[in-house]
Amino acid sequence: MVKKRAAWRLYKQYKTENLKAKYKAAERKFSAAVESFNEAKENEIIKSANLGSFYRYINNKLVTKSGVGALKDSNGDLVHDDSDKALVLNDFYSNVFTKDNKVLPSFQSRVKGDVNLNNTDFNSAIVYKHLRQLKSKPSSGPDGLTSFFLKNLAPSLSFPLSILFTTSFVTGEVPDIWKWPMLLLFLKRVKLVTQVTIVQYH
Repeated sequence: MVKKRAAWRLYKQYKTENLKAKYKAAERKFSAAVESFNEAKENEIIKSANLGSFYRYINNKLVTKSGVGALKDSNGDLVHDDSDKALVLNDFYSNVFTKDNKVLPSFQSRVKGDVNLNNTDFNSAIVYKHLRQLKSKPSSGPDGLTSFFLKNLAPSLSFPLSILFTTSFVTGEVPDIWKWPMLLLFLKRVKLVTQVTIVQYH
């Protein structure tokens, strides 16, 4: 790894074909050494016939702890700093997303003209019932709140939530914070490509 980093620093500084070839050679040696080490480790776990060690190894492989890898900017240069990566991703997605012109397209109704929703009830009893039916999980959602928290505070939350849901339904509007997206970055190790998933807040 030390030789690989040294070769990369030299190539990054001078950018000659000779240094690039040396860096590629160091990279191949490093990848081969890592692959050989992992293969030896896996063979050792298999030969030990220890089921606990096997499942611990598998679980560690399923969890990604490395974060986002290096990205290329518009000039083709590799970006390693987290702030620069965020700017690269922001530039890319701002280019491919369609800007909202506030004009709603025409849409043909799929129901009869006399069909409407005028008796939908969001009373606190119904909200309380659904809150109590949540599974008690300690993991939080995009809003930072856990289902365990919502379930246990159902008596206090059911009434204000019923007002919120009713007002939103009557006015046809939702709070602005519900429209905010959250970007989750996942590193796909095999292809070394950054996958971005958008989770809508709701």
